[in-house]
Amino acid sequence: MNTKTFDTPKYILYTRRYYILLVFSVVSCQQSLIWITFSPISQPTQDYYGIGVGAINLFLAWGCIIYCPCLVFTSWLATKKQGLRYTVFLGAALSAAGAGLRCLTFIKPKHYSSSIIISIAQILNAASGPMVMAPVSKLSATWFGETERTTATGISAMSNSLGSALG
Repeated sequence: MNTKTFDTPKYILYTRRYYILLVFSVVSCQQSLIWITFSPISQPTQDYYGIGVGAINLFLAWGCIIYCPCLVFTSWLATKKQGLRYTVFLGAALSAAGAGLRCLTFIKPKHYSSSIIISIAQILNAASGPMVMAPVSKLSATWFGETERTTATGISAMSNSLGSALG
């Protein structure tokens, strides 16, 4: 009787996986922090920009509105070669662009264009949401060993909630 044995492949676990997890977690945390900025300080935001509570609620709602269409794109991008890298980089770039765009509103805060600029900035940040929330298990499966994946997934998933708590 001829029996074949199959060896499970040995994977190399690089030390830089912790750096990758840290970068991903920081990007996820800051995306959520930028997203939720205006809601906790609703009244000062209304006074500073001269807008109503409906506009402030819309700034927060952009995250939910944009999430679903961008999730489809994120799922497609993450399956490509080096897709995780491109996904996280694009998410960080969109979030940074949104944060930078919001800085323009400090020039003339009560101008009618400020709420439009903030909405565009929030949309850019919202588009990065799926890119830092969806691929947490792919990050863990790609970079971490079987005994470390649960912890890595938990850390990367909780970093987004940490951003909301800090905001």
